[in-house]
Amino acid sequence: MYFPSLEILKEHQIDPLIINKLDRWLGLQLPSTYFFLNPLQFAIDMSINTEISIQAFALCTQKSLNIMKVKYRLVCPNCGEYDRVTSNYNFMNESLYNCTQCSAPYNASNFEDFIELFFELLIEPEHNPVSSLIIPKEVNKLLGKSESLRLSNVKDKPSVRRLLFSHYHNQDFD
Repeated sequence: MYFPSLEILKEHQIDPLIINKLDRWLGLQLPSTYFFLNPLQFAIDMSINTEISIQAFALCTQKSLNIMKVKYRLVCPNCGEYDRVTSNYNFMNESLYNCTQCSAPYNASNFEDFIELFFELLIEPEHNPVSSLIIPKEVNKLLGKSESLRLSNVKDKPSVRRLLFSHYHNQDFD
């Protein structure tokens, strides 16, 4: 395995096949992409259920595992450009932002469809994935681009929201 610490996901009832696919998929990623991992892309590339993918990524953010960190990219609802990136969910408490691109004001909490979630890998592979890379059959093509995971995608999934935002225990998420 490239990332043996993923094995701990078995304790959270994640199928070993999913863990193996996640390990292989992470091994295929360039280190420069470790800051912008998308569970929807993982689901597409490895032919797995989107819900399971999001749940596995969310579990990886738990402090006890400390494998990944969730990040939020705010997209300005006025101009559609990326405005800012943060790893602190408390940005939702800010009443008003001025876009760094167009200077127009907006309230992020009113525009959940304009908040993208992605993940940063916090661990390094045990060995160099390139040196022993055997590309799995299901990703023998160039890895594609999926849609972004939006905050509104997890809005109606209390268990995933609880996993993703558990370290912000003072917030009301349901």
